[in-house]
Amino acid sequence: MNAMRKWFRILTAMVFFAWPSLSMCATPDEDAIQATLGDFFQIYVLRKDHRSSEDQVTVRSAGAGRYSAEISYWRSLKSRDPVEEICNAYKWIFFGRGTYGKGAPKAFERFSNLDEIQLRFFDIEFTTKLGTKRAEILPSEKVIPYLKIGVKRSSLEKKKPNWSEIQSELSKGRCANIGDQYLDTKWLNEAYIRQGK
Repeated sequence: MNAMRKWFRILTAMVFFAWPSLSMCATPDEDAIQATLGDFFQIYVLRKDHRSSEDQVTVRSAGAGRYSAEISYWRSLKSRDPVEEICNAYKWIFFGRGTYGKGAPKAFERFSNLDEIQLRFFDIEFTTKLGTKRAEILPSEKVIPYLKIGVKRSSLEKKKPNWSEIQSELSKGRCANIGDQYLDTKWLNEAYIRQGK
């Protein structure tokens, strides 16, 4: 009987001292989403150590164990057609990038506690700036977001999209209509996009 009490006290002490450190850590669900969502969509083609610091998945708590995620990706508009890039973003958010990417509907199936996914494209403008030493010139970069689109789980559940029809429309370049019907977030930096034309 004394041995049982001793083990119970040890176990209670372990739980008591471990509890504060457990509560300060991010939940495993948040970590799992952050670690795997970019690969799930196949958005990033470069290894993590070769990407810009802005190329990342950001996960935010929506309360009650629910999350929203934003995938940020450096997609330069130089030598690219902005209209085509916007259409690519629509394709990627719904179906993922390339042959192996999966889009938002599959991500919502995989991560049952994920309620919203946003895709953000940005460009980087490389310039120089004066340093603190005499005649010192330093490299500088300015991040310019130019597109943010997003879908919500609740919205897709209500609309019940015909995915093969959507894929067909997107492949024909009829992206604006699909965006109007199925995207919950749609923001464009029109001034910057006009410069890219």
